[in-house]
Amino acid sequence: MSLGVWRGIICQKCAVEYIYATRKKRLYYLSKNAVKRHWCEVGCVLFGLVPAILEAYPDAIIISLARDGRKVVRSGLNDGWYFGEGFWKENEITPHGTHLIVEERWREMSRIEKCTWKWRVLAETGLQTAHVTVRLEDLVGENGVYHWNKIAHICGLPEVTAEQYDPLRTKPENVTVHKTVPPFAAWTKKEQNDFWAWGKPLMAKLGYMH
Repeated sequence: MSLGVWRGIICQKCAVEYIYATRKKRLYYLSKNAVKRHWCEVGCVLFGLVPAILEAYPDAIIISLARDGRKVVRSGLNDGWYFGEGFWKENEITPHGTHLIVEERWREMSRIEKCTWKWRVLAETGLQTAHVTVRLEDLVGENGVYHWNKIAHICGLPEVTAEQYDPLRTKPENVTVHKTVPPFAAWTKKEQNDFWAWGKPLMAKLGYMH
C-alpha cells in the first residue's frame, strides 16, 4: 500500500474521530431532552468532512445550497477573503496537490480569482457529495415553497404551505451590513474577466449564465 493511501486512511480516521468528539455530547443531550429528533448543522466548510460525517452518521442527509457565484465572491471580498492578517489569512482555503495549475499561479492571482476559485471548489464539492442541490435564488423565488418541500421530503420533514413559507421567503435583506465592494455589474472589465476565467463552467452548470 502506497504512502499516499496510508495518509488517506489516517486522515479519514482522524476526521471521523473529530466528528465524534465534537458532536457526540451535543447529540446525546438532544436525544435525551429534545422533543424533535432532527439535528441540522450549517457551514460550507463541512463539505470537506462529508466522507467522515457519513461514516460516523450513515443516516445523515447532505443538502447543498448553491448561490450565484458573483454574489458569493462579492460577499467574500466584503468579508475579507484572502486579505490582510488574522482569521482569513491563517485559515483560508488554498490549493494543494490536486490543484497544481492553481498552485503554480497562486501568487500571481488576483483576489477575485482566488475568491472565485474558492467558491468553485466549495460549490463543486457540494454538487459531488450532496443528496440534493438547491439554488438559493429558487428558494426565495415565487415558487420557493416547492423547492423547500423537496428538501423537506428528502429529510423526512413535514411539508409547509405557501402561506407558512412566504414570510421566510420575503424576509428583507440585512441592510445593516456595510458592503464596500459594489455589485458585479459595477466591477471593471478586468475584474469581471477574472471572475469568468475561473467561474464560467460552474456558473453554466448551475444555470446562472444570464
